[in-house]
Amino acid sequence: MIKLKIFELGTSQIRKTRFGDKEHNSIKVETGEWAGKYLGYFVNENTKKWKVGDEIEVEGVEKKDYTNANGELKTAYNLKLPQTGFAEILKRIEKLENDVALLKLKNKEVVAIPYPDDPLEEPPF
Repeated sequence: MIKLKIFELGTSQIRKTRFGDKEHNSIKVETGEWAGKYLGYFVNENTKKWKVGDEIEVEGVEKKDYTNANGELKTAYNLKLPQTGFAEILKRIEKLENDVALLKLKNKEVVAIPYPDDPLEEPPF
């Protein structure tokens, strides 16, 4: 996770996506690798509360090259926001399943049971 301090908040715009119209906004940070660049994100319940001066946590920033309407090559920087809701639950379930599988493997150690020399005797369980 990366911590960023919001220096400037952009104006929301509606963008057409394959999922329909979505609200999009951007922030500007004043320090670090992305200083002075606008970092875009899709607005959700958590990001609606953001204001100038807030310190936020994001998973990362994705650099994306695109061609604008004039045919010019441009670069966009998009915030990768922490997963919330259903996607986050699925990720947590997957991690738990992996942990359980690992524990099962660790507990499947072969235990040597001493058998008596005489095959007719019962083993000491």
